[in-house]
Amino acid sequence: MYFRFSPPDFAQKKVCLIGPASSAPSDMAGVSVSEFDHVICLNRAIETPVMLEDGPLAGFDTYVRNIVGNRPGELAGHYTEERFKASGVENVVLIWGKWHDFHRVIRHILHIGSYKTRPKVFIITPDRVKRLSKHLNGARPSTGFAILALLCEQKLSRLHVAGFTFFQTAYIPGYNDQISDDASALAKMKAYARKGKAWSHRPVREKDAAKALFRTSADNGCDLTLGSGVKNALESGIEG
Repeated sequence: MYFRFSPPDFAQKKVCLIGPASSAPSDMAGVSVSEFDHVICLNRAIETPVMLEDGPLAGFDTYVRNIVGNRPGELAGHYTEERFKASGVENVVLIWGKWHDFHRVIRHILHIGSYKTRPKVFIITPDRVKRLSKHLNGARPSTGFAILALLCEQKLSRLHVAGFTFFQTAYIPGYNDQISDDASALAKMKAYARKGKAWSHRPVREKDAAKALFRTSADNGCDLTLGSGVKNALESGIEG
Protein backbone atom coordinates (compact mmCIF):
# COMPACT_ATOMS: atom_id res chain seq x y z
CA MET A 1 0.00 0.00 0.00
CA TYR A 2 1.44 3.39 -0.99
CA PHE A 3 -0.39 5.35 1.72
CA ARG A 4 -0.61 5.05 5.49
CA PHE A 5 -2.30 6.92 8.31
CA SER A 6 0.79 8.00 10.22
CA PRO A 7 3.67 10.46 9.93
CA PRO A 8 6.94 9.32 8.34
CA ASP A 9 9.47 7.95 10.79
CA PHE A 10 12.60 10.09 10.75
CA ALA A 11 13.99 8.90 14.10
CA GLN A 12 17.78 9.35 14.32
CA LYS A 13 17.81 11.06 10.91
CA LYS A 14 19.19 14.44 9.91
CA VAL A 15 16.32 16.64 8.71
CA CYS A 16 16.19 20.09 7.13
CA LEU A 17 12.79 21.78 7.29
CA ILE A 18 12.33 24.76 4.96
CA GLY A 19 9.28 26.97 5.34
CA PRO A 20 8.10 29.70 2.94
CA ALA A 21 9.07 32.87 4.84
CA SER A 22 11.16 35.45 3.02
CA SER A 23 14.03 34.71 5.40
CA ALA A 24 14.41 31.17 4.03
CA PRO A 25 17.35 31.96 1.71
CA SER A 26 19.36 33.68 4.48
CA ASP A 27 18.32 30.95 6.93
CA MET A 28 19.99 28.46 4.60
CA ALA A 29 23.20 30.48 4.23
CA GLY A 30 26.17 28.23 4.88
CA VAL A 31 23.93 25.15 5.13
CA SER A 32 24.24 22.42 2.51
CA VAL A 33 21.20 20.25 1.89
CA SER A 34 23.61 17.40 1.13
CA GLU A 35 24.31 17.23 4.88
CA PHE A 36 20.80 15.91 5.55
CA ASP A 37 19.00 12.60 5.13
CA HIS A 38 15.71 14.38 4.45
CA VAL A 39 14.80 17.84 3.15
CA ILE A 40 11.19 18.92 3.74
CA CYS A 41 9.30 21.70 1.96
CA LEU A 42 5.70 22.87 2.19
CA ASN A 43 2.69 23.57 -0.01
CA ARG A 44 3.55 25.87 -2.92
CA ALA A 45 7.24 25.03 -2.73
CA ILE A 46 6.42 22.38 -5.34
CA GLU A 47 6.11 25.32 -7.76
CA THR A 48 8.24 28.05 -6.16
CA PRO A 49 11.74 26.87 -5.23
CA VAL A 50 13.73 28.50 -2.45
CA MET A 51 16.82 30.37 -3.58
CA LEU A 52 20.04 29.20 -1.94
CA GLU A 53 23.55 30.66 -2.09
CA ASP A 54 24.36 28.63 -5.17
CA GLY A 55 20.98 28.90 -6.88
CA PRO A 56 17.45 27.55 -6.46
CA LEU A 57 16.89 24.51 -4.26
CA ALA A 58 17.30 21.64 -6.68
CA GLY A 59 15.03 19.21 -4.90
CA PHE A 60 13.53 17.88 -1.70
CA ASP A 61 12.42 14.39 -0.81
CA THR A 62 9.46 15.18 1.47
CA TYR A 63 6.52 17.40 0.53
CA VAL A 64 4.03 18.49 3.19
CA ARG A 65 0.65 19.87 2.16
CA ASN A 66 -2.80 20.70 3.41
CA ILE A 67 -5.73 18.93 1.74
CA VAL A 68 -7.42 21.72 -0.17
CA GLY A 69 -7.86 21.22 -3.92
CA ASN A 70 -4.91 20.48 -6.17
CA ARG A 71 -5.49 23.03 -8.92
CA PRO A 72 -3.39 25.54 -10.90
CA GLY A 73 -3.17 28.74 -8.89
CA GLU A 74 -4.08 27.06 -5.60
CA LEU A 75 -2.22 28.71 -2.71
CA ALA A 76 -1.46 25.28 -1.29
CA GLY A 77 0.33 24.43 -4.52
CA HIS A 78 -0.43 22.46 -7.66
CA TYR A 79 1.53 19.24 -7.64
CA THR A 80 1.85 16.89 -10.60
CA GLU A 81 3.69 13.65 -11.25
CA GLU A 82 6.22 15.59 -13.33
CA ARG A 83 6.84 18.09 -10.52
CA PHE A 84 7.31 15.32 -8.00
CA LYS A 85 9.86 13.68 -10.29
CA ALA A 86 11.68 16.96 -10.94
CA SER A 87 11.97 17.69 -7.21
CA GLY A 88 12.80 14.12 -6.24
CA VAL A 89 9.79 13.83 -3.93
CA GLU A 90 9.63 10.42 -2.26
CA ASN A 91 7.23 11.22 0.59
CA VAL A 92 4.03 13.24 0.63
CA VAL A 93 2.54 14.21 4.01
CA LEU A 94 -1.10 15.34 3.97
CA ILE A 95 -2.38 17.34 6.95
CA TRP A 96 -6.05 16.41 7.42
CA GLY A 97 -7.67 18.65 10.02
CA LYS A 98 -11.38 17.74 10.07
CA TRP A 99 -13.06 14.35 9.68
CA HIS A 100 -15.83 15.75 7.44
CA ASP A 101 -13.16 16.62 4.82
CA PHE A 102 -12.52 12.93 4.13
CA HIS A 103 -13.57 13.38 0.49
CA ARG A 104 -10.63 15.75 -0.06
CA VAL A 105 -8.20 13.20 1.32
CA ILE A 106 -9.66 10.51 -0.92
CA ARG A 107 -9.18 12.73 -3.98
CA HIS A 108 -5.50 13.18 -3.17
CA ILE A 109 -5.03 9.45 -2.58
CA LEU A 110 -6.73 8.54 -5.86
CA HIS A 111 -4.89 11.24 -7.78
CA ILE A 112 -1.44 10.23 -6.54
CA GLY A 113 -2.41 6.58 -6.93
CA SER A 114 -2.87 7.17 -10.65
CA TYR A 115 0.79 8.09 -11.11
CA LYS A 116 3.08 5.55 -12.74
CA THR A 117 5.81 6.52 -10.31
CA ARG A 118 4.23 7.52 -7.06
CA PRO A 119 5.67 8.63 -3.73
CA LYS A 120 4.65 7.23 -0.37
CA VAL A 121 1.73 9.13 1.12
CA PHE A 122 1.52 9.73 4.87
CA ILE A 123 -1.79 11.05 6.18
CA ILE A 124 -1.92 12.97 9.46
CA THR A 125 -5.43 12.22 10.68
CA PRO A 126 -7.75 14.67 12.49
CA ASP A 127 -7.27 12.99 15.86
CA ARG A 128 -3.52 13.52 15.62
CA VAL A 129 -4.00 17.10 14.39
CA LYS A 130 -6.30 17.69 17.37
CA ARG A 131 -3.58 16.40 19.66
CA LEU A 132 -1.11 18.82 18.07
CA SER A 133 -3.58 21.64 18.71
CA LYS A 134 -3.05 21.16 22.45
CA HIS A 135 0.30 22.88 21.99
CA LEU A 136 -1.75 25.90 20.83
CA ASN A 137 -4.48 25.91 23.46
CA GLY A 138 -6.91 24.39 20.98
CA ALA A 139 -6.10 26.58 17.95
CA ARG A 140 -5.86 25.10 14.48
CA PRO A 141 -2.27 24.14 13.59
CA SER A 142 -0.94 25.52 10.33
CA THR A 143 0.65 23.09 7.88
CA GLY A 144 4.09 24.34 8.90
CA PHE A 145 3.49 24.06 12.63
CA ALA A 146 1.99 20.59 12.25
CA ILE A 147 5.08 19.13 10.59
CA LEU A 148 7.37 21.10 12.91
CA ALA A 149 5.65 19.64 15.97
CA LEU A 150 5.66 16.13 14.53
CA LEU A 151 9.39 16.37 13.84
CA CYS A 152 10.15 17.69 17.32
CA GLU A 153 8.25 14.75 18.80
CA GLN A 154 10.61 12.37 17.03
CA LYS A 155 14.13 11.70 18.25
CA LEU A 156 16.00 13.23 15.32
CA SER A 157 19.77 13.29 15.33
CA ARG A 158 19.76 16.74 13.70
CA LEU A 159 17.17 19.35 12.73
CA HIS A 160 17.75 22.62 10.89
CA VAL A 161 14.78 24.98 10.58
CA ALA A 162 14.60 27.70 7.94
CA GLY A 163 11.86 29.96 6.60
CA PHE A 164 9.60 30.10 9.68
CA THR A 165 8.71 33.59 10.97
CA PHE A 166 5.12 32.93 12.15
CA PHE A 167 3.47 35.56 9.92
CA GLN A 168 5.88 38.31 10.91
CA THR A 169 7.49 38.61 7.47
CA ALA A 170 6.52 38.16 3.84
CA TYR A 171 6.75 34.90 1.94
CA ILE A 172 9.44 34.08 -0.59
CA PRO A 173 8.70 35.73 -3.97
CA GLY A 174 6.00 33.92 -5.91
CA TYR A 175 4.74 31.86 -2.97
CA ASN A 176 1.78 34.05 -2.03
CA ASP A 177 1.46 37.43 -3.74
CA GLN A 178 -1.25 38.44 -1.24
CA ILE A 179 1.43 38.59 1.47
CA SER A 180 4.40 40.00 -0.40
CA ASP A 181 5.65 42.41 2.29
CA ASP A 182 6.08 42.38 6.05
CA ALA A 183 3.22 44.80 6.66
CA SER A 184 0.79 42.45 4.92
CA ALA A 185 2.09 39.53 6.97
CA LEU A 186 1.62 41.37 10.25
CA ALA A 187 -1.87 42.46 9.21
CA LYS A 188 -2.72 38.83 8.53
CA MET A 189 -1.34 37.83 11.93
CA LYS A 190 -3.56 40.37 13.66
CA ALA A 191 -6.57 39.28 11.59
CA TYR A 192 -6.06 35.70 12.77
CA ALA A 193 -5.85 36.95 16.37
CA ARG A 194 -9.20 38.72 16.03
CA LYS A 195 -11.08 35.68 14.69
CA GLY A 196 -13.66 34.47 17.17
CA LYS A 197 -13.61 30.82 16.19
CA ALA A 198 -11.49 28.57 18.37
CA TRP A 199 -10.44 26.42 15.37
CA SER A 200 -8.44 29.15 13.63
CA HIS A 201 -4.75 29.70 13.07
CA ARG A 202 -2.98 31.59 15.85
CA PRO A 203 0.56 32.52 14.68
CA VAL A 204 1.61 34.02 18.03
CA ARG A 205 0.64 30.82 19.84
CA GLU A 206 2.59 28.85 17.24
CA LYS A 207 5.66 31.01 17.87
CA ASP A 208 5.46 30.49 21.63
CA ALA A 209 4.78 26.77 21.24
CA ALA A 210 7.73 26.42 18.85
CA LYS A 211 10.06 27.74 21.55
CA ALA A 212 8.96 24.98 23.90
CA LEU A 213 9.16 22.32 21.18
CA PHE A 214 12.68 23.40 20.25
CA ARG A 215 13.79 23.24 23.89
CA THR A 216 12.36 19.75 24.28
CA SER A 217 13.92 18.56 21.05
CA ALA A 218 17.35 19.85 22.07
CA ASP A 219 16.97 18.32 25.53
CA ASN A 220 16.25 14.98 23.86
CA GLY A 221 19.65 15.08 22.17
CA CYS A 222 18.76 16.59 18.80
CA ASP A 223 21.45 18.77 17.21
CA LEU A 224 19.07 21.68 16.62
CA THR A 225 20.01 24.70 14.52
CA LEU A 226 17.79 27.63 13.55
CA GLY A 227 18.21 30.13 10.74
CA SER A 228 18.73 33.75 11.77
CA GLY A 229 15.25 34.70 10.57
CA VAL A 230 13.71 31.96 12.71
CA LYS A 231 15.66 33.15 15.76
CA ASN A 232 14.62 36.76 15.20
CA ALA A 233 10.97 35.74 14.88
CA LEU A 234 11.09 33.74 18.10
CA GLU A 235 12.69 36.62 19.99
CA SER A 236 10.31 39.30 18.75
CA GLY A 237 7.82 40.83 21.15
CA ILE A 238 5.13 41.23 18.50
CA GLU A 239 1.68 40.30 19.66
CA GLY A 240 -1.30 39.50 17.50
